[in-house]
Parts: sequence; C-alpha cells; structure tokens
Amino acid sequence: MQMTKTLDASPTERSQTAKEFLAVKSFVAAFVLALKNYALYPENHSISQKSLSTAKECLDQYFAGHELLRLNIEEGKLLFQEEIVHQDKPDEPFLTTPLFRDGIQWFEFREGMDIGELNTFLNLLTKHRSFREEAEDDLSTALWEADLPHLNYKVDDAIWMGEPIVEFSNLKASPISKEQTEERTLESPTFAGKVNLSETEEGSFKLNFTEENKIKAMIHEEESRNCTRDCLDVLALILREQQSSEDYLTVTDFLVGEVQYALSQAEFNYILSFLESIENLSQTAPPDNPSLQNLSANFRQRISTPEILNVLEQVWSHINTATDALMNALSKFLLMLPPEVIDTLIPMLPRMKHPRVENMFIEVIAIHAGAGRISITELVDTMDERFVQRFIATFGVVGAHNTTQLLFDLTKHTSTKVREYAIHALAERDYENICKLFSRIENEQPAIQRLICKYLGQQRSSTAERLLLAYLEKKRHKITNREHLLDCYRALGRCAGPQTIPLLQKILLQRDWKSLLGLSMDPHRQGAALSLFLMPKEWNTRSILNSAAQSFFPGIRRAYRIGQKESRKVVRRA
Repeated sequence: MQMTKTLDASPTERSQTAKEFLAVKSFVAAFVLALKNYALYPENHSISQKSLSTAKECLDQYFAGHELLRLNIEEGKLLFQEEIVHQDKPDEPFLTTPLFRDGIQWFEFREGMDIGELNTFLNLLTKHRSFREEAEDDLSTALWEADLPHLNYKVDDAIWMGEPIVEFSNLKASPISKEQTEERTLESPTFAGKVNLSETEEGSFKLNFTEENKIKAMIHEEESRNCTRDCLDVLALILREQQSSEDYLTVTDFLVGEVQYALSQAEFNYILSFLESIENLSQTAPPDNPSLQNLSANFRQRISTPEILNVLEQVWSHINTATDALMNALSKFLLMLPPEVIDTLIPMLPRMKHPRVENMFIEVIAIHAGAGRISITELVDTMDERFVQRFIATFGVVGAHNTTQLLFDLTKHTSTKVREYAIHALAERDYENICKLFSRIENEQPAIQRLICKYLGQQRSSTAERLLLAYLEKKRHKITNREHLLDCYRALGRCAGPQTIPLLQKILLQRDWKSLLGLSMDPHRQGAALSLFLMPKEWNTRSILNSAAQSFFPGIRRAYRIGQKESRKVVRRA
C-alpha cells in the first residue's frame, strides 16, 4: 500500500485502505509503548500488563478483517506494505535495532495469536534490545527456541547493507592462461572514457566543510522526519468524504494512540500542534458533516482519561528537569482538555514526588476548576490533604470571575483548615472580602476569629472600623473570651482612623470604684490601651497613654501595662 496510490483510488477504496493502515499503525504504536513499559517495569507490573492488553486488543481489531500482519524491517524503520508505520529515534532504538541487527528481514503475526505469545515476544525483544558481545545467543536464535506458533519471521544471516560486492572470480588465486585472460577481457565492460586517478589533483574527491554540513543536515532531516504529519493530511482528505460513524471511531482510536505515544516521549510541543490540526479540521468541516465537526471535542474527551494520561508517570523525572518551554507546552496541552480532566489529574498528584511538576499540575487543576461547572467543595474533598492548601492558594490567584464566590463557599466547609485556607485566598484577592466575612466571626472557631481579626488589621479601613466598633459595643457584656477581645482591639488599632481616639480614651481612663481599688480587670480597658499603642504617634495618642501610666487608679495603670505588653507582640502576617 502506498499513500500516493491511495489518493488516486475511489472514496470507498481509500476508506478501506486507510482503515487497514490505521489499524496497523494503532497496533504498532501500542506495541512500541508496551515494549517501552517492559523495559521500565517488571513484566507483572500493572502498567506492563495494561499496555500488553492494549496491544493485544489492537491486534485483535486488525485480525477482525485479516488473517495475518506482516511488518518489514529496514534500518531504523518498520514498514507495512512499503509504508512506514514506525521510525526509531536515533537515541532510542527500542524496536527495529535488535531485529535489524540480528538479521530479521520481516516478521508476521498470524490470526490466533494469544496474549501469552505476545508477552513472550515482548520479553525477548526487551532482553535483546541492546547489543552484548558476551551474549550466548541472538534474537533470531531466541525466537527459534521459543517456537511461537503464530509468529513467523525471515532471517538473513548476512546483511551487507551498502558494502561493495566483491567479485571473487577476479581475484588471482592461481596462475591463469593467456586464453583465459583474453576471454575475460572480452567479457569485461568497456567505458567511453577513462580516468587516470594518478593524474587527478589531490583532494579532488574530498568534501569541503560546507558540503559536509549540508549532507549531515540532510541525513538528520531524514532520520528525524515525522511521518505522522503526512498521515494526518491523508486522514483529513478521507474524513472530509466520509459520513460513517465507524470511520470516525477508527480514526479517533488511531489519533488517541498517537497522543499516548507522544506523551510517553514527552513530545508536548508536537502534541500541541497535533491538537491544533484536529481543531482546525473540525472548525472547517462542512455543515452536513457533524461527525467531523465534533471530532476535536470527542477526541479531547478521549485523551482526558487515566488510560491515556497515566503514561506521564513514566516521564515525571524528565519533566521535572525540563526547560520552562517544555513545561509550558505540557501545561497548555492539559489546559486544552475539558475541565473533567480534573478527575484524572487529582489522583496523580500523590504519585509525582516532584514539587515543580506538582505545582504545575495544581495550577492546571485550579484553572480548570474556575472555568468549569465543578463543585469546589467536592473537589477539595477528593484531594489529598497535602495539596489542599496549595490548591486553594493557587485557585485564588488564577481562578476565573466566579472564583471569589467559590472561595466564599469554601469558608462554610466543615474543615477548619479548609476555611482558614479559603480566608487566606480571599484576603489575597481583595481586603473587602474579609469585611464581608466579619458577620460570621461570633460563631466561628477561635482560630478563624483570630485570622479574620489579623486580616482586618492589614490596612486602614472605615468599613472595618465601623464593623469592629459595632461588634464591640453590641457584645460588650457578652464576650467573655479575653483573647478574642484583645484580637478585636488589636485589629481596631491597626484599621481605625483618628476619629476613634476619643472613644478609646473614654474606655481607658473611665474611673470607677473597681479601678480605684485595683480590682478592675476589664478587658475592654486593656483593649483600648492596646489600640492606642498601635495607632500612629502623630495622632497624639501618647498623651492619653501617659495619663493612664500616671493615673492614681491602679486598674488604669494595669490596663496601660497590659496594653503596652500586647502591642509589643509580633503579630505574624496570615
């Protein structure tokens, strides 16, 4: 099968030919991925077994309409009917190198091959993937000993590949007669002209530096050529003419395999262009072809599953040390997927063990959570608690227009820690969010009360001042928690304006018989002193505090000392 011939065929013939090619390409991609997993994990590992099952399923799909599958082997390439279906990378000769090295020209799978035979073949390829001089046997010998009933192959014991053919009859092993010499002379080809090599200039057959670089560039281009782009062009032509949902399912299966393989190779830039090509194909689809119009959306949904994205676990360490450009490419790819991909990404977090990768994934999850119609509470409940704080903080920064409301929802969460994280994120977004939360302060846990007060004291605000004064006046005789009262006055001293000073002065210097006898332990008096200590000196608060320090009433002097002590405490910023 050649692609040029495919283009000249009728639409029906092209459809059948493309289906056959896609089935082969899909199997080869699954087989190569399984071979890589066998090299990384033990045979009985879940990842190895899963990739083995996937390869077997792809092979069975091909056998649904065929009896055998023959793949020809060239150096670095695997061909099906003269068409390249796999090309090894120079630095990763996983598949074709051991086959080509040991003289195997082709191999074919026959209908009836079971998963055990496929497993044996993968094990043998894994064992012989690298050359070892001390090895007792080669791959062809190992295949002969395995005697797999549904696997045939052809071995060429001597591959000369580009070596000049030596005519041994021209070698003089013994003296020859004059007649033999004349006979050979008559049989020898004649040339129109002769070149006397001794007369040529020295170095005339040498390449200069520019020519060598051009040849090297041509070789590199040929070795690194990606055939998938050509295949996509043909797929586009076929898809535009098809209406069968079965055809689109076949193509989607093939494309999913391409993405899975590219992910296992950390080829994220390629995947981005891949998705863009499919999106363009869907956007330019004719109105009477809804299957093509929905191809991109359906495809992105398919590759959002754990079955596809879990292959990233094979390249965590590579991603962790990758360039920012490659990391950004992976991030963009994940953001192109539907928000439901969150259900796949969250369970992957505990298995990463690389903070740089974790942070990127958390950011992707946060962006998806803000863009999709997802319950933020349920999302947090499914996440490992080690990542909840980072997620909520990131969500507060990168979230969409409804982020604030979703964070307010989290302030009602049953977990005190989650509520704390949500308050942190709300404060980072907008100071006014804390003012809106203040109405809940009375019925909250002490840790949440303390946190709200800390954030209220982050800046001067007439709104915060009004809320605190109203709260302290209304609950003057009901608040019994001294620490909470002092937190409120501490926040008041940091957020209130100079108009509050007369009220604080009255509370601090008010004289009564308890303060005269030294029996007064009023936390409001102590809180007023604390607020005055935290206000700017240019507001002339020092004269009021000096009056308290020199007061004849022991209770007032005690309030001054406590206020001074509390004001010196370093309040850690939340």
